[in-house]
Amino acid sequence: MSQAETPGSAADSPLLIQKELDIVWDDSAIPSPQMANMVAVQLTPDGVILTFGLATPPLLVGNAKQQQAAVDALHEVTAHAHSKVILSPARFQEFMVAMAKTTAALIENGVLDPTGGEVQQ
Repeated sequence: MSQAETPGSAADSPLLIQKELDIVWDDSAIPSPQMANMVAVQLTPDGVILTFGLATPPLLVGNAKQQQAAVDALHEVTAHAHSKVILSPARFQEFMVAMAKTTAALIENGVLDPTGGEVQQ
């Protein structure tokens, strides 16, 4: 929605004019979609920050014993962040409604397990 104030005389208070506008999306400047298997959610005074990233398992080589030793030695895996957005509380609420509708459609189409179990491939 676009808002603009129309100036009046000094004695008049400003008139707020509102008009609903269609949104035309242009995604030509952003890179191709990337897989994300990690998400971090942060609450700030300005809204909610969503950071999406990808964590991949380490490359394991050697025999089974060597691979197990390499796994046992791990203390962390790095998630590489590739997008971060901040949403106002109102936009975050709209986002959550959209996610709830999307989740319901995925469950209805048999893609997601309604009990929260394994995702069907």
